[in-house]
Amino acid sequence: MKKDNSETLWVKLVRKFYGIEGPVDEYVEESINRIGNFGFIFSTIYIFLSAPILLIAWNYLSYENFPISLMIYFFLYLIILTFYMGYSMNKYKIGLSDIREEDYVMVMKSERKKGIIATTGFTCGIFLMDVLFTAFKLDDTTWSQVFSLKNIMSKIILGLLWGILMYLGRMKYIKKSIKETELMEED
Repeated sequence: MKKDNSETLWVKLVRKFYGIEGPVDEYVEESINRIGNFGFIFSTIYIFLSAPILLIAWNYLSYENFPISLMIYFFLYLIILTFYMGYSMNKYKIGLSDIREEDYVMVMKSERKKGIIATTGFTCGIFLMDVLFTAFKLDDTTWSQVFSLKNIMSKIILGLLWGILMYLGRMKYIKKSIKETELMEED
């Protein structure tokens, strides 16, 4: 028997990216478009303003220090965009909303799974940047330094700290959503 696939691939990807559990109605779609439009505008402005700064930095910084400024550039971009998306999703009530107390264990199990995947991806991304910088000779590190136990452990610890902070933030948001749902049901 054929499964009914009324959702397009794009809607499935948007639901997965934003963590939307329920159906994508007009309000959710409008809110997602608003968040995406601002993200695009912010990205464009950030690139146009920071590209000349990076070119100036290329001339004034030593060849060894430029990769660090490039990493700071990308890190700031990702942090600002990530926090804006989280703030906007809370503001427009997209994602995890209408959670009841009895759903808490199931939702937290799902969040732990997502957190482990995100933490692993983040940790691998940090290590991959180190490998790429060494491969393209953008810094003075050697292959033995990249694959040293000290370097690998520092990347793992940084990834775990990032994952724990993200998990605690999601747990706080879920508890807040449960309280809001309980207050709405009382009224």
